Amino acid sequence: MMVDAHAHIFQKVDSFTGSGELKSIRFGKVKKATGEIFRLLPPSFGETCFSPETLLEYMDWMGIDKAILLQGTLYGFYNEYVADAVARWPDRFTGCALVDPMIQHATKVLKYAVGELGFRALKFECSEVFGLAGIHPEMRIDSSNWMAIFEEARRYKLPLIFDTGMPGTVGYQVESLRKLTESYPDLNVVVCHLGVPYPELEDNTKLYANWKELISLGKNHNVWIDIASLPALFAKQEYPYLEAQKYLKLVYEMVGSTRLLWGSDIPGILTQVTYKQCLDFIRNNCSFLSEEEKRNILGENAKRLFKL
Repeated sequence: MMVDAHAHIFQKVDSFTGSGELKSIRFGKVKKATGEIFRLLPPSFGETCFSPETLLEYMDWMGIDKAILLQGTLYGFYNEYVADAVARWPDRFTGCALVDPMIQHATKVLKYAVGELGFRALKFECSEVFGLAGIHPEMRIDSSNWMAIFEEARRYKLPLIFDTGMPGTVGYQVESLRKLTESYPDLNVVVCHLGVPYPELEDNTKLYANWKELISLGKNHNVWIDIASLPALFAKQEYPYLEAQKYLKLVYEMVGSTRLLWGSDIPGILTQVTYKQCLDFIRNNCSFLSEEEKRNILGENAKRLFKL
């Protein structure tokens, strides 16, 4: 089984970030409240949306059996849209709810997402640019309102998925994540994007150490690490992105392969790399991995985590 453990769908970009409103305009572009326009998707995405039907075509093209539908505040809060896709294609999709722990009725939103919509995991977009740290710069994931959500997640046995943003930013709260994983040993925690390394990160001693501290959490039995968008982070280099492979090898040597998850981060990666390159990055490269380890990373590990 091959599983894309980090994919997105959305009707259109309709979100609120630290820069204010963010809206789809046409041909793969979005517009900020400041009037700035930037490219999110290739021009072929005329309506700047990414439907479940489109994702399925990409999956069928590459032979991907299942996808975990994560959400991001960049795109908007689409719990019902994602739940509908899971209901229509339950053999292909598993959904992750998006909840903002800082809002007044966060636990009520969570109970509805799990009890009524059937979600089986939670995603927290903590990055500064498009995530919760931009909206709530004072946020602390070890605060009481976040802990209330974690208690509910424990009750429902939901994996918690964190996009921390880049090292050194507000959402990169390594010690708080450490406290979470140690306080709730029965909760599975996923760190997205291999902790967001980037070219020359190791040249910054402080940030590189911070990144390694985050990755070291993967030594805990309840911490998983996805490698979504890793090729895109190094896309200015030539395929097969040898520096990205170097970072993945370091993580592999630190924590092993049994809780590494392959994911693409489609569609946001498509302005940088292709879906096939994301898959072949692992499938045809990374010679430090055995064929069995590649099979596990490409799907079997996600199968265990999400009980597929």
